Amino acid sequence: LSSVFRAKVGERLKIASKLSKEREEIKIWLEMQIFFWHKVLLGKGEKFKFLTPKQIVKIIRELEKTKNLVEQNINPRLALEVFLLDLPKVSSYLTPGVK
Repeated sequence: LSSVFRAKVGERLKIASKLSKEREEIKIWLEMQIFFWHKVLLGKGEKFKFLTPKQIVKIIRELEKTKNLVEQNINPRLALEVFLLDLPKVSSYLTPGVK
């Protein structure tokens, strides 16, 4: 997900398209992301120090919301597109060469 923060709109839409092929895989990916971001919130994600705890909580909430939408039979690609497009673009905060 770290590369998404640097991605432009078109790139984010391509990522959503690639991820949205299988509904069950999307659910697994979203669960893994929720778990990962909880670890980041606890201070275990050195690479994401540019995000505030408030921003990380928002990411977790949006991941949970997206997962719930996918489970409710919403178009998975659309749900992922909305989630990915809502993430902040923070390329100026990332260390060059870090993915």
